[in-house]
Amino acid sequence: MHITSEQAQALKQPVVDAFPARAVRFLQAEYPALARQVGPQALAAFVAHGLQRAAKHGFHGERDIVQYLLVMLYLGPRFDEDAALVTLQPFLDPRSPMQPQWRLNVLLGAARRRPEPEARHAR
Repeated sequence: MHITSEQAQALKQPVVDAFPARAVRFLQAEYPALARQVGPQALAAFVAHGLQRAAKHGFHGERDIVQYLLVMLYLGPRFDEDAALVTLQPFLDPRSPMQPQWRLNVLLGAARRRPEPEARHAR
């Protein structure tokens, strides 16, 4: 049996399409305080925004995207444009020789070490 790339994509598409809803549920279950800062109605839009931002920086796997979403929850949805966080820019560069997972580990570590102001998601 031979599966074409088009067939493989068609089989994979329902999983891809369901990812945003799974990510919302995961964030609500595992990081309820951070998810509440965004708000239940806005969380789906936050995840959609995060998917676009993550892809822009070369993060494509589900695990990578969820970690990117966590960085956004800690630092704000446009942390990648924040001049105060310029030291994180090398870890956002998709051309970096560093593997995406390593870059995300650095970003998430930096995010967790920063003080957490109220409603950072509103930036």
